[in-house]
Amino acid sequence: RDANASTADFEEVMEETSGMDLGWFFRQWLFRPGSPVLGGGWKYDPATKTIAIHLLQQQPGDAYRLPLEVGVFFPDGAAKQAEKIELDRKEQQFEIKTDKEPSQVVLDPNTWMLFEDHFAGRH
Repeated sequence: RDANASTADFEEVMEETSGMDLGWFFRQWLFRPGSPVLGGGWKYDPATKTIAIHLLQQQPGDAYRLPLEVGVFFPDGAAKQAEKIELDRKEQQFEIKTDKEPSQVVLDPNTWMLFEDHFAGRH
């Protein structure tokens, strides 16, 4: 209180409070230059009622660890469906089950994460 604290001090307090190892978070967001660049696309298979999502981390260097929400929107205005995924590699595939074909699939629809979006949509 009423004193300076270092980033290491802040990390220690956050780890004690959360009970989690947050070293990856601090290395990724405070000590690494740049930010994630996400590309890829999606397609719907009506036979399996599955959306296949292909994601690429296109930034230079190692992959970021990114928990992301994926928003699924339907053409009839039905309520959107949200799914949570976690990226931790430069290239990954995900599947989302849904009863009908979506009109749009959006990464991070509520804008929680910092990244450059090159997600192309249907492919």
